[in-house]
Amino acid sequence: MSTCEIIPVKLKAVYAYLIKGEKNAIIDCGIPGSCDTILKAMSDNGIKNDTLSLIIITHGHSDHMGSASDLRKATGAKTMVHSLDSAVIKTGKNPPLHPTNPKGKIFGKFMSETVGGFAPYEPEIIIDGDMDLDDYGLSGKIIMTPGHTPGSYAVILNDGSAFVGDALMGGMISQGKPGLPIYADDVAMAYDSIKRIISLAPKIIYPGHGGPFTLDEVKQSFNNL
Repeated sequence: MSTCEIIPVKLKAVYAYLIKGEKNAIIDCGIPGSCDTILKAMSDNGIKNDTLSLIIITHGHSDHMGSASDLRKATGAKTMVHSLDSAVIKTGKNPPLHPTNPKGKIFGKFMSETVGGFAPYEPEIIIDGDMDLDDYGLSGKIIMTPGHTPGSYAVILNDGSAFVGDALMGGMISQGKPGLPIYADDVAMAYDSIKRIISLAPKIIYPGHGGPFTLDEVKQSFNNL
C-alpha cells in the first residue's frame, strides 16, 4: 500500500482507526457494542464490510478488543494480536489492572463494572515481536511497546503515522496532554516504550485515548526521557 487514508472513529472514551487503501484495516475496535458505529464509519467512507482485511489489536484490554468478535463476523476480517495478550481475546476477560495514578483507579471501576467481559474467540494471527506489515498490504511495521501490557505494540506506517494504543495516553474524554498510561503492568518498561516511539520520530502519534499528538508535543511531555 503506497498511500492510505486514516479515519479516526470516536467510540466510547476510545478511538479506533480505519486505514483505507489498497487493503483496508482497522486498529482496535472499542468496547463491546461498538461494532455498529464502526460499520457506519466504514460505510460513510466507502469501505464495504467484506473489504476489511485485518483487525489489528494493539493490546489485550476490553476497551480495545471488546467488539472484535462482532466485527469479525460482520466483515470476515482476520484478527492480529500479540501472543502475550492473546489469552484475553481467547477468554473474553480483562487481566488485572495496575493503576499508575488516581484516575486509573476510577476508570478501573468503570472497566470492571461497565465493560465487563466480552465475546471470546480464537484470533487468526498471533505475532511475537517486531515485524513488517507489507505481507498484509500495509506499508509499515509493528514495534513492541510493552509496559502497559506485556504484549502491547504500536503500528508505524511509512508515512510517519504512529498508532500507539495505550503506550501513551491523552485524555479519556478530550484530547488532553500526552502522558503515561493510567495502567501499566511495568512502569519502567512503559517509559522505555515511550522512549522508543520518540526515537523513531513519527510525524503524528495517534493514541487510543485523546490526541492525536505531534512528536514535539510528546517530547515536551516526556522531556526527562
